[in-house]
Amino acid sequence: MSERDKQGKDINHVLAFRTFDEALRYKTLLEAEMDFNPYVQFVSRFELNHSCNVGNYNCRVVNSGTLVIPPVKTRAITDWEWDMMTDL
Repeated sequence: MSERDKQGKDINHVLAFRTFDEALRYKTLLEAEMDFNPYVQFVSRFELNHSCNVGNYNCRVVNSGTLVIPPVKTRAITDWEWDMMTDL
């Protein structure tokens, strides 16, 4: 998930769910919206914080029982996929 700050710079977010079932529900909704096969990954709080710090992501923790609906408009290629292609 991403948004833009006041200067127009992209801010990328990682969505973290408190339960596996909620993450799996979001994954299913996301699959229905786009041609992409996302996966659910269990990580500890330490691993999540470390990954977000290294990757320069903000973390959004979704409270239990909250329905999160994927965006209708998505990017065809993510920033990290673009970076991987340009590094070759």
